[in-house]
Amino acid sequence: MLSQIRQVLSNAEPGQTRPILLTSMDVRRFVRGFLTRNGVDLAVLSYQDLASDFTIRPAGSVTLPHGSNSGLLE
Repeated sequence: MLSQIRQVLSNAEPGQTRPILLTSMDVRRFVRGFLTRNGVDLAVLSYQDLASDFTIRPAGSVTLPHGSNSGLLE
């Protein structure tokens, strides 16, 4: 997961709006803590944090392998 996030960040165009990580409200704080502990400075928001008229432009996606329960977010 961490390498995928770093890859998306490295692909961001200079001068482009800074990417955020959009996740569910249930895991947002755990993801933010995980990123902070690993030296990644990235805003983490949940879908509920966004205004209904907000437009999302995906820059990439991050996934865990199917069935993964590696404890990354503990």
